[in-house]
Amino acid sequence: ERVERATDLAWPRIVTGLARMSRSTADVAMVGIALGPPAIAGVGYARPFWGLAFALGGGIAGGTISLVSQRYGAEAYGELAVAVKASALLVTLVTVPLVALYLLVPGPLVDIIGSGREAVAYGTEYLAVVALGVPFAALNLVGSRTLVGADDAWTPMVLRGGGAALNIGLNAVLIFVLEMGVVGAAVGTAVSNVVVTVAFAVGLARGGLPLI
Repeated sequence: ERVERATDLAWPRIVTGLARMSRSTADVAMVGIALGPPAIAGVGYARPFWGLAFALGGGIAGGTISLVSQRYGAEAYGELAVAVKASALLVTLVTVPLVALYLLVPGPLVDIIGSGREAVAYGTEYLAVVALGVPFAALNLVGSRTLVGADDAWTPMVLRGGGAALNIGLNAVLIFVLEMGVVGAAVGTAVSNVVVTVAFAVGLARGGLPLI
């Protein structure tokens, strides 16, 4: 029975991880098809800075799941709510300075690890736009871990998997139809994270989402 319960919580997390990887792959593949190897390299140079949001958000979310699971098991729902709000506030305070840094000096940051003028230029464009999605990506982790701590891994899978699908769809339109290049890929990533964050916020505030 315990193996079954562990599996019930684990497999949606695996699917969510695959969906997140598909999002990154789509960014790289689509800009590569549209603009060639320099764009692939540029996005690759910028992605570690985007990944920093997941490192910070994931660390805070790890604490969130512990706090939530303890209070959920004890049916201390008032304390649970405070824990979630505190985690959301903390992750916002930690990531907003990153946004400012990425917006102010994206070029020097990308140039630290990048090479080639064209590739660095692409990476700079990508980072300057995707920076706006950094706090939302981190908040998604907090929302996801909150629900997992409350014995619900299904909803985060649906929301974040849906966000990955939305990201890929937006990329296709922005990159190939509107010809926005790496900026289109960055906009798709940022917008999809905002949409998922809004869905988490509404679901947590209302106690659920229709059909999920």
